[in-house]
Amino acid sequence: MLLPTGFLTILFILHFSVVAQPVPVVSTLTDVTVFLNGAQVSREGSVTLEPGSQEVLFSGLPAGISEQSIQVQGTGNFTILSVTHRINYLKSPEENKQIKALQDSLQLLQNMVSLKKSALAVCDEEEAFLKANRSIGGTNTGVNIADLKSADEFIRGRFAETGRLRISLTKEINDLSLQITRISNQLNNLSNQNQPTGEVLVKLMVPVRTKALLRLSYLVNNASWTPEYDLRAGEPTKPVELVYKGSIVQNTGEDWNNVNITLSTGNPSLGGNKPELNTWFLDFFYPRPAGILKSAKSEIVPEVAEMDDVAVTVRGTRSRIPVAEEAATGSSYTAFSENQTMFLYTINVPATVPSDGKPQQVEIRKEKPDAVFIHYAAPKLDPDAFLVARITGWEKLNLLPGNANVFFEGTYTGKSYLNPGAMGDTLDVSLGRDRGISLRRERIKEFTSRQSLGNARKDIRGFEITVRNNKKAPVNLTLQDQIPVPVNKDISVDPVEISDGNLEKQTGKITWNLKLAPSESKTLRLVYEVKYPKDRQVVLE
Repeated sequence: MLLPTGFLTILFILHFSVVAQPVPVVSTLTDVTVFLNGAQVSREGSVTLEPGSQEVLFSGLPAGISEQSIQVQGTGNFTILSVTHRINYLKSPEENKQIKALQDSLQLLQNMVSLKKSALAVCDEEEAFLKANRSIGGTNTGVNIADLKSADEFIRGRFAETGRLRISLTKEINDLSLQITRISNQLNNLSNQNQPTGEVLVKLMVPVRTKALLRLSYLVNNASWTPEYDLRAGEPTKPVELVYKGSIVQNTGEDWNNVNITLSTGNPSLGGNKPELNTWFLDFFYPRPAGILKSAKSEIVPEVAEMDDVAVTVRGTRSRIPVAEEAATGSSYTAFSENQTMFLYTINVPATVPSDGKPQQVEIRKEKPDAVFIHYAAPKLDPDAFLVARITGWEKLNLLPGNANVFFEGTYTGKSYLNPGAMGDTLDVSLGRDRGISLRRERIKEFTSRQSLGNARKDIRGFEITVRNNKKAPVNLTLQDQIPVPVNKDISVDPVEISDGNLEKQTGKITWNLKLAPSESKTLRLVYEVKYPKDRQVVLE
């Protein structure tokens, strides 16, 4: 039997469309390498391939994939011909379980509000019915007193009942509406509806029917990690504990569920091209016309002592709970490795990081560097002394700049900032205020004067610093003060008395390294004079 030509054409088109459809690859996210900016995601999936030229499709991927970073590898009897990235605007990412649960709760609450409003409408109809049927009896018959009394009691009772029901229903609707608002706000932060998804189309040449294992990797930008630290100190005879943590944030559009995570100190966004020096041409300087440039008044700001603002350490009796065995943390399962350009921390315990933009902390390393405990004071800036852990050997730890939470004897004392690039051979970390050392800095009246010497003026300033160790153990105290540093040749500053302190001329800092026995007091004097032209002014303490 012959078929119409048009029918054959339709069959050919349908057959061609079926054959030409890419084979979907059901892939699973296996591991993620998180950089300081960006993350490399790896997926694996298997698919059965038929002989000939064939296309397979990875779908449901983040829309923000870096196209240049896509890599496809596989095992099996086939050849990878090409890899293409595209955006699917018709398919949204799969909702995570938290979003689905919130959406179900929202729908349930909205249904409950509809039922309550329906009950309110019934109350309205009943009240309208009662008002419309208040009249009793007819035009030719009188009103029976008993019937009137009975009807009045019934109507009043029903009005009272509907009134109570109305108040209760209104309150319930308001409470439900408040819950709906909260859930809606949470969904607005989490939902990824109406967002496109990414797809990777892979073209293959397959000689024979085979089962292929494909591995896809790509770079996404909306992910990063930042280093953070916990620094714990206790008894002076024991080393401090430095806990190295990573705070991971990702908003890529796909959840990283139960995957192996590696933290890398690399940053692909910086690029890898080496810099090139261009020729430096030198010519005469041609200033701008007068009146265009504004004069700037320079100000000398005394350098603040290198201490962190920390909370007061609460001293007192602490109850200690015996612990049989310390719980394991992420650092127990982290492997450290190093290549030519970066450090890698591989966490060998599967972790989950949802795509919600919220930080997820993982512990990656624990170290116990040696430390010496000293006390530090700058009475010009703060009337208290601070206990400081001076850590040595920190440069071997490969630290990155980051915030540090400081704990002393199990009590949180404040935040610090570790910046390896700005530190010397030792790392000083403040552990909090120590009220066991008292300080007093007072001006000496006989050394506070101003004198005129011809065309010059001389100001003298003097201070007396008293320090006392009220503790039952000896302490080593590093005490610092300062004198001003002139930046104008017409100003001279000369120290008159610094009580054997060490003066650093470039900064004006004066350092005293004191050893104080229990209940011992010491008094230091700082006196300096400043000379400058009589017709000028300087600002002193």
